[in-house]
Amino acid sequence: MKIQRVMVAKCQYIWLVLDDDYLPIQPIEVFIRYLHHTEKSPDTIQNYASHLKLFWEYLTASQKNWQTVTIADFAEFVHWLRSQAPNVIHLRDNGDIRRTERTVNTILSALSSFYRYHNQLGNTDIRLTESCYMPINRHKSLLHHVFKHKPMWKRVIGLKVPKTLPKTITAENVSTLIDVCSNSRDKFLVALLYETGLRIGQALGLRHEDIKSWDNEIHVIFRLNNVNQARNKSRKLNVLHVSQELMQLYTHYLRDYPDLVNDNEYVFINIQNKEPLCYSAIRKLFNRLTQKTGFHIKPHMLRHTHATELIRHGWDPALVQKRLGHANVQTTIDTYTHINQQDMKEAFQLYQSKKKKVNYENS
Repeated sequence: MKIQRVMVAKCQYIWLVLDDDYLPIQPIEVFIRYLHHTEKSPDTIQNYASHLKLFWEYLTASQKNWQTVTIADFAEFVHWLRSQAPNVIHLRDNGDIRRTERTVNTILSALSSFYRYHNQLGNTDIRLTESCYMPINRHKSLLHHVFKHKPMWKRVIGLKVPKTLPKTITAENVSTLIDVCSNSRDKFLVALLYETGLRIGQALGLRHEDIKSWDNEIHVIFRLNNVNQARNKSRKLNVLHVSQELMQLYTHYLRDYPDLVNDNEYVFINIQNKEPLCYSAIRKLFNRLTQKTGFHIKPHMLRHTHATELIRHGWDPALVQKRLGHANVQTTIDTYTHINQQDMKEAFQLYQSKKKKVNYENS
């Protein structure tokens, strides 16, 4: 089996899963086209295709039919995902190389959407989700009274994910990253991700018209026609206020590469071929930065770092939610409102400085 990218319109692609005869697997193709018609991002569609390809490989190996599998079969699929592939040779011992609990649950979420869609078409009665109501004692949004009786979908099978803190870096690490960048474009990109918390797809989709340097603002706009397949997850306009120092980096970038501005409306351009930067170019860039700095870095870590710093500086979670573009403030709270040992130490020191002293020696 393989995944094949197919152009369906100018600057618009979908990914199909082909069987061993190089023919599209029909149930997956129908679902993928549904995702495309409902304007899901190309990255999301590609991920769904990859996840469904894994499921079909399991079905083929175990000689099962997608329309008649049971919950026990899905549990076996989870075990199959967590097991090391026997035909893969690992050159280095990387410890636990199994798929993580979070990765497995992501694959199961794609399967849940796939089966829910085919349930509605009447193609199968298998259900991987059940309706439930919003739990109590959670942060209540402004419209909580409207949605509190609306059922939510919950997977009936999944792995418990260990609670982990989002991976962040220090301000010194950010300075090091910017210092090792080989050109002003990369310096501006790293600083932009760190100061705004933008997703990399949002940054790659930026046009020069979105940067209001006179007001120190960046407007994040939803667009369907980005030639590099970049996509903003939300359709809402998000206005981000930034520093004058970041705008100066943008000015340096424009000054160093004036032809890129004149020939292209996108902000981040491949300096060699003058095409908009794509996701693969960003992966290569951050791999180079990892080698130069000696510490692991990915674009999303800069988003985590920005959000964590805002929380630590006393920002209300609702403000952080708005800046990050989260659909639900609970996502912001669950992800970034965490307490570590340094927080505990500083809180205790503040408590000690304010409390009335007790003389232990005379007690």
